[in-house]
Amino acid sequence: HFNSLVTAVNWKVSHLQTADTLVKSGKSYLPSNIVADCIMQKLKTKFTILDTSASAVVVGDDRFVLSVAAKLALAGFSDIYISLKNEKSFLSIEKKLKQFIFNLKLNFVKLNELTQVQSSSSLLVSNLSEKTHAEAYESLTYFNFLAHSAIFVDMNSLKNSSLIEEAKRA
Repeated sequence: HFNSLVTAVNWKVSHLQTADTLVKSGKSYLPSNIVADCIMQKLKTKFTILDTSASAVVVGDDRFVLSVAAKLALAGFSDIYISLKNEKSFLSIEKKLKQFIFNLKLNFVKLNELTQVQSSSSLLVSNLSEKTHAEAYESLTYFNFLAHSAIFVDMNSLKNSSLIEEAKRA
């Protein structure tokens, strides 16, 4: 029943093999990656200058990281730190992204090793929650891998603003 309601997918959803939203289009639904698009649109609207020459850090679950890293790479970031639970997931993400984005440097960081990143990144995007990844969430609070003027996007700040408050003090 459901297959007849889903239309052909766009190239990004097809290549990344992930979607976070179904958008109604007439009588059918179109899978899409709305979250990453919304993050990038908000960044473009709120910040006139986005330093894509510095690295970016994306932290969270596999599908979120894949979608956001792809969007950042397409926006001009060529050096991206990806923090996930395991390296196997990273290797899958790396393979998918490098098939259609050239000159992309992807760096794997375990969730519990974020404080060891030797970079001064201009952007951090995270969907970690304190409940699901307590140790990694705690390591984010140091913000030692971000430049002083870095931008921090926290997809869980409506539920818990403590990380945002810590970022303001950092």
